[in-house]
Amino acid sequence: MHHFYEWLIRPYHDYDTYMIYLEIIAATTGVVSVYYSYKRNILVYIFGFISSLIYVFLLYDWELFGDMLLNSYYLLANLFGFVIWAKHLESESKIKVYIEYANKRKLKKALYIFLITMISTPFLYAHQKNLSVIELPTYSYVDSFVTAVSFAGVYLMIKRCIESWYLWAIADIISIPLFLYKGYGITAIQYTVFLVLVWLGWREWRAKLNVQSQECVI
Repeated sequence: MHHFYEWLIRPYHDYDTYMIYLEIIAATTGVVSVYYSYKRNILVYIFGFISSLIYVFLLYDWELFGDMLLNSYYLLANLFGFVIWAKHLESESKIKVYIEYANKRKLKKALYIFLITMISTPFLYAHQKNLSVIELPTYSYVDSFVTAVSFAGVYLMIKRCIESWYLWAIADIISIPLFLYKGYGITAIQYTVFLVLVWLGWREWRAKLNVQSQECVI
């Protein structure tokens, strides 16, 4: 119980009340967004946009510039994804888009996105902190890795590739201790819930793939 208090409660003692509310809203809408993503519901992009917009503000204040860049990217991805999915909109906001395994071309693009982001993000940190890249704290490189994995995951998600869930799992597993270390327990809890939803999403998409395979055989 003492460790729970130290990790999740104590860091908020000097936290402005309105910032706590913003983090709660951002975390909640983020969880709702992931829920709608595995349900293939277009509301994923509406809740995702709200969550990302709030987190851009919060992460700048927390000096987690890699995640801030990631959420800025999410803002654009949510708008882009909404337009694409809206073209396939059915009743009850469900989307008729076939899920697929990523081919070599898409995997190669995802790898390029990962490498470019992983290399460039530390320089953003260095610029913001007025430091050289080699002087950055370790968590900056961890955050850069999470950002790079997530960028690639967003690309594969928009392309409806099931491999996106594997990348989300990696990002979430690393993000939980990262945000606990930085003292943002609410967001760490959000990523814990994300991890559960990632498993549910992967299971749902895999089942859908099996159904599609049977339909193709028939």
